[in-house]
Amino acid sequence: FDRAVEVRSNATTVTRTVPVDFEGIQSGIAEADADETVEIAEGTFEPRNEIVVDTEGVELAAADPTDRPTIESPRQSDTLVTVEAEDIRLSDLRIDGDGTGSGVVLDANNTTVRNVRISNTSTGIDEADGTNRISRATVVDAGRGITLAGDGDTTVEFSRKGMSDVN
Repeated sequence: FDRAVEVRSNATTVTRTVPVDFEGIQSGIAEADADETVEIAEGTFEPRNEIVVDTEGVELAAADPTDRPTIESPRQSDTLVTVEAEDIRLSDLRIDGDGTGSGVVLDANNTTVRNVRISNTSTGIDEADGTNRISRATVVDAGRGITLAGDGDTTVEFSRKGMSDVN
C-alpha cells in the first residue's frame, strides 16, 4: 500500500504518496490501516508462521492480478491464512500447502475470497464463523474443498474443487 509523506524544503511543503515495502506479508498487514490494500508482489513467499489478517477492512491482493503470488505452507503452522477481522478481502492469490491443515480459515464476518487458488491442503477453505462470500475459488489436491460452519448465509459462486493440479 502507499503512504503520504511530507517533503519540506525551506518554506515549501509538498505532500507525496509513496509505496511502502515490508519484509513480509505479515509485517505489511501489521502496518495497514482499515480499508487499505496490502499488495503482494509476484513470487513465492514462505512465512515462518500463519498469516493472520486482524485489521478490519484490509485487502490482501496480488500487485499484478495476471501474475499471482504464491503463499507456501508456513514452517510453524498447519494453517496458511487466518482471517480474524471483519470486511477482509483476499484477491488474486495462490496458496500452496504441504498436504495438511487449512489453506484459508474464515473466523469473521463479511470476508470476500475472490480468484484464489488453493492447493495441497487437508481443507481448502474452512469457514469457522461468520457470513462470507467465496467467488471463483479453486481448490485442488485437498481432502475437503470448502467447509461452511458459519451463520448459514455464506455465498459460494463460480468455485470448483479438483483432484489434479490445474490452473
